[in-house]
Amino acid sequence: MKIKTFFLAITLFIGFSAFAQSNIPEGFVAGKIILSNGTEVAGYLKDNIRKKSSIVFYNPANNKKEILDANTLTEVSLNDSKYLCLYGDFFKVVTTGEHAVLIKSSDAAGKPYYNGVETVINKGTDGKIDDQFEYAANTNELKPIHKKG
Repeated sequence: MKIKTFFLAITLFIGFSAFAQSNIPEGFVAGKIILSNGTEVAGYLKDNIRKKSSIVFYNPANNKKEILDANTLTEVSLNDSKYLCLYGDFFKVVTTGEHAVLIKSSDAAGKPYYNGVETVINKGTDGKIDDQFEYAANTNELKPIHKKG
């Protein structure tokens, strides 16, 4: 009897796990974001960083999807990668420390964003996607290391 109960419990656990995983929208992976106000939120992310200079955030708590850009975020973590959001662009963190090395992962120049009700055109950052930068967090300074031709 104990063996049947044990196998029933295992079967139910596996079934509920599979059901819970099927509620994740296709193309989304587990991750977290840190909003510009410092709030950290875990959920599921769809990576549109290179294509649209944004991510799609799915919050299972309220079952809503939201498109977020680097102007509304300070950090994104997904697929074992960390991205800093600086000057409207996403930068993949390669090394950390006093002078971190970052790789530009988006180009938001010319993309509109909203500051309250005012529309602002993003100036973006220097360089192209995949250019490397040195970032000094204490001064918030971003310097190109190598510019791709």
